Amino acid sequence: MPLKQVKVKLIKSTSMLTNLRKTCNKNTQLTTFRNFTAVLPIK
Repeated sequence: MPLKQVKVKLIKSTSMLTNLRKTCNKNTQLTTFRNFTAVLPIK
C-alpha cells in the first residue's frame, strides 16, 4: 500500500476518534478508544 493512502487512512481514523470523543462521555470514550486501538491492525 502506498504511503499516501496510509496517511489518508490515518487521518480518517483520527477524525473518527475525535467524533467518538465528542459524542461519548469520559468513561465510555476511554473504553471505545481502547477497543478501537485494539482492533486497529498494526502494519
